[in-house]
Amino acid sequence: MLEENKTKEYRDLFCNHLLLPEQQQDISLLALYMAGEHDNSLEVSQHTSYIDSLAEQIKSKSASELDQFSLFRSVSNFLFEEVGFSGNTSDYYNPDNSFLHRVLQTGIGIPITLAIIYMSVSTRVGLHCYGAGLPGHFLVGLSEPNLYLDPFNGGTLLSTTECRAQVLENFGGQVKWQEEFLAPCSNREILFRMLTNLKQIYNDSHEYLPLILVLERLSIINPSLFTLYKELAWCHLKIRDTSTAYEYLDKYVQSATAFGKGNDAKREAEDILESYGSTP
Repeated sequence: MLEENKTKEYRDLFCNHLLLPEQQQDISLLALYMAGEHDNSLEVSQHTSYIDSLAEQIKSKSASELDQFSLFRSVSNFLFEEVGFSGNTSDYYNPDNSFLHRVLQTGIGIPITLAIIYMSVSTRVGLHCYGAGLPGHFLVGLSEPNLYLDPFNGGTLLSTTECRAQVLENFGGQVKWQEEFLAPCSNREILFRMLTNLKQIYNDSHEYLPLILVLERLSIINPSLFTLYKELAWCHLKIRDTSTAYEYLDKYVQSATAFGKGNDAKREAEDILESYGSTP
């Protein structure tokens, strides 16, 4: 019961913070609230204090550096050289890599969580940067200079041309380049991408309870994506919670109907229930 209360507390904190105007949101707080649902022992203040301390250490080392390029060098050198944040190349698909508190503890993560750390520290020292959701690889955009930082690879800097070449190389020309790939991401877009990573991991490992938490938050971030209700129903059937599965299937059909796809959704719902030997 205590764990359930704690999980609800983190869910409420996540939802309430997400309702704030974008400029008042703190992406590191949102990421920690997200992680708290999966690790109820997480103490948010401990990790925000650590991020604060990283920023204070940079300020103490670069008190006279006021221009953006100097700040960028100070942040990058400190986080990647002194502290040693780096990409987890040996265990990339470990879910810990997607939970900010674990990345702060271990110093290793995937591009998007390392980018959140970089952006959170940078905001505290006055460096202007943003998340850039390149396909298959999350970067940090730097307003001055007009470059893109790769937090997974030790803060390597990339030009727009190099970003384009990376996409072409990684996807073998199957993904057509779009300038929008380098546009600033909103906090909702960043969180959606993080949760999508976790969705794939938990789906592949058949871990349905954490997968349900992930799908619920995806639906909070993007309630118009009604296919998530079908996925939630499927997960609840997997854990033999048929009553909740029926509720989600009903919600799926109702949402699909509003988009003129009700008949297809009804057939899908019936097929799902039949495949599990369930009837409403």
